[in-house]
Amino acid sequence: MSWTIKKTTSSEKREEILELRKNVYFNEDPEKDEVRYWDWEYMHNYYGEAEKFIVLNDQNHVIGYYAFIPQEYTINGKTYKAGLPVDAMIDPNYRRMGIFSQLQGYAIQNTALDFLIGYTIRKEVLPAELKGGYVIAKKIPVYIFPLKFSVLIGDFISSKTIAKVLGAFPELFYKVFLRTSLSNNQFTTQKVENLSNTLDDYFDRKENSHNIYLNKSNAYLKWRYDEIPFVKYQKYIVLDTNEKVIAYYVLREKEVLGINFTNIVDIELINEDKSLLDYILNSIKDIANKSGTAGIAYQKLDNKFITKRLTQKGFLRAPKKINLIMQDTIEKGITEQFLKSDKVLLNWSDTDLM
Repeated sequence: MSWTIKKTTSSEKREEILELRKNVYFNEDPEKDEVRYWDWEYMHNYYGEAEKFIVLNDQNHVIGYYAFIPQEYTINGKTYKAGLPVDAMIDPNYRRMGIFSQLQGYAIQNTALDFLIGYTIRKEVLPAELKGGYVIAKKIPVYIFPLKFSVLIGDFISSKTIAKVLGAFPELFYKVFLRTSLSNNQFTTQKVENLSNTLDDYFDRKENSHNIYLNKSNAYLKWRYDEIPFVKYQKYIVLDTNEKVIAYYVLREKEVLGINFTNIVDIELINEDKSLLDYILNSIKDIANKSGTAGIAYQKLDNKFITKRLTQKGFLRAPKKINLIMQDTIEKGITEQFLKSDKVLLNWSDTDLM
């Protein structure tokens, strides 16, 4: 049994890759099995076409796939092109043959990107990634704001009655002592269909208080949130008394470990204004309450301005953290800068295409 590994261009073998994905990630994020989503993610990425690598068996059929989605980061004032590793796949009939290690090594050796960055949540994948040269640069915390304690507790015990009884007190505590207040006449919120059309000169006015962050613009947000197929986001802008946009945030209802959450996909503020952040968090609590989800989930890494306030506003830090993995390729020293910096800004959307 033999195989070959090669770097692909354009949409070569697209249909076979999608069939492999359906087999490997059965019923997981089904929108990613669609041609339109594949083209959006890999072909029409805002930062350029993705780098794609395939493994072919001796019948020239795809049995493995690995890709790097291009991203652009500012790191201590300099701009770099990064690659987000996605969709590592090996046909189940060809596993335990060392193919993934060879595929990963070939991709890393043949990338034109400055460095690689991503996160891994699958325990079975992490050892292979670390063996391939990645290091864990950061641990990204996940924050949960519970709304339906009985639903969350019910994930651990089988009796719904007991779960309801156990959840009653903390649910009452949250409603009484952490109740939502939107009585702030400094700000107003608007739900929008096209986020990028509403921001005007927002990014020209925005203050950057972080050393490391993903570069964003109206054009980037148009690709990321307005043009993505099949995925339904709730997009909001916040305006001041002069009707200038001073923040935006993006939500998505999605199951996390079988429980339906209101997920905070992205939050950007014009500056580190505590009252503005409180207003946004209260607005999201109100939205989640009305939608009937079990709570709010947020994966966030920043310089403590947002994450510190999350805990003060009743968000609980989940015991499990996400491994932010990195590897230098063409440009050296990038991983070290991540390791040393405590001012890294990453939202859920920056390290996962949802």
